[in-house]
Amino acid sequence: TFMYHLFGWSSDAATMVNVVYMAVLLVATYGIGQRWGGRVQGMVGVVLLSYFPMFYAMSRHFYLEFALTAMVALSVWLLLASHGFQRRGVSLLFGLSLGLGLLTKRTFAVFAVGPVIVAILGAGLLPLMWRRLRQQHRIYWKRLFLALVGGLAVVGLWYLPNREAVQTLILGGALLFFWWALAALAIYFLALPPAPLSNALASFSLAAALASTWYLARVEFVQRMVLYGYGVNDPRGRTLQLGSLDTYLFYLRRLANEHMSFLLFGVFLAVLAVALVVQLRRHGSVRQALRSIRLEGWVVVAWVAGAYVLLTFSIYQETRAFLPVLPAIALIFGASLLKIPWRGVRWALFALVVVFGLLQFSALSNESVRQKLGVSEDTGVELPGWGETTLFAQGGYLELPDEGQTDRGYWIQPDILQRMESRRQLLGRELSSLGLVARTRQINSGAFIYLILAEYPNLRVEGMLDRYEETLHYQHLFAHDYLALKRVNAGLNPGQEQVIEAFLNASSKDVSGLEATSRLFAEAFELETSYPLPDGDTVYLYHQRFSLPDDYPVEYLTNLATDLSGQTRKGDAILLFPPGLVGSFVPAYDGPAGLYLAPTSEEELAAIAGGSERLFMIIGDGAAYTAAGNSAGEAQEKAQAWLSRYAYLAGHEWSDSLQVMTYGAVAPQPADVPAVEIGASLGDEVELVGFDLPDSIWDPGDVLPLTLFWRGVEPVGA
Repeated sequence: TFMYHLFGWSSDAATMVNVVYMAVLLVATYGIGQRWGGRVQGMVGVVLLSYFPMFYAMSRHFYLEFALTAMVALSVWLLLASHGFQRRGVSLLFGLSLGLGLLTKRTFAVFAVGPVIVAILGAGLLPLMWRRLRQQHRIYWKRLFLALVGGLAVVGLWYLPNREAVQTLILGGALLFFWWALAALAIYFLALPPAPLSNALASFSLAAALASTWYLARVEFVQRMVLYGYGVNDPRGRTLQLGSLDTYLFYLRRLANEHMSFLLFGVFLAVLAVALVVQLRRHGSVRQALRSIRLEGWVVVAWVAGAYVLLTFSIYQETRAFLPVLPAIALIFGASLLKIPWRGVRWALFALVVVFGLLQFSALSNESVRQKLGVSEDTGVELPGWGETTLFAQGGYLELPDEGQTDRGYWIQPDILQRMESRRQLLGRELSSLGLVARTRQINSGAFIYLILAEYPNLRVEGMLDRYEETLHYQHLFAHDYLALKRVNAGLNPGQEQVIEAFLNASSKDVSGLEATSRLFAEAFELETSYPLPDGDTVYLYHQRFSLPDDYPVEYLTNLATDLSGQTRKGDAILLFPPGLVGSFVPAYDGPAGLYLAPTSEEELAAIAGGSERLFMIIGDGAAYTAAGNSAGEAQEKAQAWLSRYAYLAGHEWSDSLQVMTYGAVAPQPADVPAVEIGASLGDEVELVGFDLPDSIWDPGDVLPLTLFWRGVEPVGA
């Protein structure tokens, strides 16, 4: 919000919040390095981190991982600065950052658990806690009472005004007692005399109380965690492939190929190996070498190792998920570099790394530099046992400027929204919506959001492709004024692809199955323009041909559509007059009948009647016809006259202001002779001779082909 106030509403302004997180991240990284090995080591670590490609690439994206990285580094720095929880103020700041980090993203715990365990072990808190538990623990009753009262007051300030909303959550009213207990616990430990154990308990209880404001309110996150983390009940059938080497090398390869670059990663491994050898030779044995490592070093190592293990043994394989270990990698790199005993070699190597990092930064950030260096997405080499890699880091989040995925030819959103806004104003509509039948990295509903917020408050966009749906619910598309369709999309199901293909190949001659779907689409929508994309695909932009007034009572249409969904069956047809009814009727209709927009030609009406058992003619009210124009009424009268001659009117009823006329469309030729004799006289002039009704099993709602035989006995006077 602060950036929005300064620079206005835009995606660039939203991403600029990363400037704050970058400052926190660099300061925290320096603080950790300074505590580990002094100011020089802190500065070297910061410089190396700054030249890691994934570091500056992710600072340009509005992903939570960059903020998460800053919060992890801040928490580790404060953890070390607490001196084993001896400093009370810093310990409480650590607890605050721990709670805020957990609120930043759920994966925060993956990166914090290793450093926290090492710090607790290094401070000797577990033996101290065990001794205290074995002793008769003194309870400070006055402090406990104040903690209970204070906890209730703190929780009540939020709970009471929001108690109705709380009842809609899974834990409901029980949240009050959980939050009360955690808040009281935090206050109680805060009131204890300063000591490492009480400081640690206060910091962790403060973090728990703060994090519980989301984790307990949204306790269903556990289900999402086991689904996306471990594939429990995963609809896509993903499982952890423990027997595959790729599972264990996934994040190592991403670290080399995307986070650093293969060359920089190789230098890092070489420097680390030299540092380990130097350390071993200096101390004479592995045990002594390990014992010489400071607590800060073990915390940083646990930061990387713990995260690598936890992420590896999860189905969640995402490159950006590993970003929060980069400060630790930079610190280990810097510490190893400073362990090289030859001063000239040490600083010459550091200078080469910086020069290469600057060159890589320029190539990944500046189009002219990239072109001069000949860097492109096709300059990779295949390494045995490793896979494809490149000199400079490349990957999904390291887009080269104006090439491949970042080609400016994909930026079609401004033109689409401008077209929508112009048509909305022309029609005098309050709102206009876009149904987006496209899902790629460059073209998705999220790419429209900031433009809408900043410049087009009267426009809406909805992504229509759900990766978990077996097909595309084409009826919902008709609820939108505009549709944007793309043939090639990410993660589509065969059913979705089939519907998109039917739309793009729409033909007015098709009358059944998906062909009927495409026919209705062709009748309702008109192609406004198309956008050829750099990858060879095309986005087609359609707008609805017909519309209703803004103040039209669309609930009349949706109610009728819902009723007919249960009454109609396969083999029926629904004729909508005027065609403007389509935008509200079709999204609410979920039945099997074929839908037709105001058919008028005798050939079309004959084809519909010939393939249907029943026809339902929906006739709109005056407001609908006023919006459709004079010709709409003439079309309805023409169709109604044809149906009166060639079909059988079986029902006429009103639904609010709409008329529903039911016709029997398929019937045998009338019988020549009555099957049942009656001989009933109507006065002295007319006789009902008999009737014919074919033998069959009739279901409710059937139109019966009943033939009546009449005979005039005397001339009828009137």
